[in-house]
Amino acid sequence: MMSHLEALQRLDAILDDRKVQIVDLRHYLHRHPELSRQEFKTTSHLADLLGDEGIGHQVMPTRRGLVVNLLNGRGPARRVAFRADMDALPIQDGKKNRAYQSQVERVMHACGHDVHSAALWGALVALHQLLNEYHLECPIDWRFLFQPAEEVAEGAREMIHHGALDGVEAIYCVHVEPTLTAGTLGLKTGVLMAACDLVEITIRGRGAHGARPHQSRDPVAAAFQLGQALYGIGPRSIDSRRASVFSLCQVHAGSSNNVIPVDAKLGGTLRTMDLETRDEWIRCIRAICQGVATATDTEIQVEFSGGVPQVFNDEKLMVIADRVARRVVGESNVATIELPSMGAEDFAFYLERIPGALIRVGSSSDDVGAPPLHTPNFDVDDRGLIAAARFFAHLALEWSYSHSQATG
Repeated sequence: MMSHLEALQRLDAILDDRKVQIVDLRHYLHRHPELSRQEFKTTSHLADLLGDEGIGHQVMPTRRGLVVNLLNGRGPARRVAFRADMDALPIQDGKKNRAYQSQVERVMHACGHDVHSAALWGALVALHQLLNEYHLECPIDWRFLFQPAEEVAEGAREMIHHGALDGVEAIYCVHVEPTLTAGTLGLKTGVLMAACDLVEITIRGRGAHGARPHQSRDPVAAAFQLGQALYGIGPRSIDSRRASVFSLCQVHAGSSNNVIPVDAKLGGTLRTMDLETRDEWIRCIRAICQGVATATDTEIQVEFSGGVPQVFNDEKLMVIADRVARRVVGESNVATIELPSMGAEDFAFYLERIPGALIRVGSSSDDVGAPPLHTPNFDVDDRGLIAAARFFAHLALEWSYSHSQATG
């Protein structure tokens, strides 16, 4: 069998040869983003590229999402999976003066999913080429998941429903991080990201002429009071030693400047690090809504939905990830993440079933700056993309050689 060092050296050589293709794919995806639940062309494009490489693949029944298996060829084996997400966000590209800026009005990759997909594709084709050229017999099967609808917390469950985790014992993914420089990898064992619930509040009152508010039960006025109460009373009712964030992100009411509407709607998120704090917040939000409803003579209904659990990085999997990260980017470019993020990731749904880990990939540089995620000027230095592709590929090979030594 080819030595570990020889395989890694050849793998890096293949990735170097593929670098232009990997970057071109990321730029293509950035120019042609698709929103959650609409990733048909992205899926088709990736499928065509895999077909051109002679790599078998399975398109999900929804025609959104792909599963690819690279098999060891020696019968049943252990299986590890690697996941990338594909969907974009309803944000207008900030005209960052790049040849690859989005060509789709009010849609852009502002969270790096173009990077994740291109990096996973690069690792996949490099490993496929390595297997074919050297006929490696690996004791680990590799599965690659190109997942839709992460931003609406639906895609992971769709993939699981269609068998993406069947026979898989561990799973990894990466996510770009603008607070880290390109070429850096960020690691944290344990809780990495918060649980998240969507919060939708509907206020029903009675409409009236804008000149006669006394004839109304004004839902807009109630919405103002409710927002102030939730931001004021809520945080002061929850144990401040426990991390949590409640944010109102949408307010919708009325369609005319001189008509008091019948209803108003508010939407936001609740992010917590433990179930006790989550339950406290839910009780508090419901109580505040009831109090404002009574005070304003309106009806207020609150719903919590789409709950995403925490991302918890498995300790044993992180030992492997740490070893690979230090080899791929060097000791000085491995950052320890001290505190968990209040952001959420539907990668957590995989982790409810099997151990896994999410690794941060630095994306900022003097060239692209460090614009935050989910903003119009977000961009990624392509050195971060290549680091992610190498990390994915080395990680897959590391699993095989580690298992060979453990069982050999």
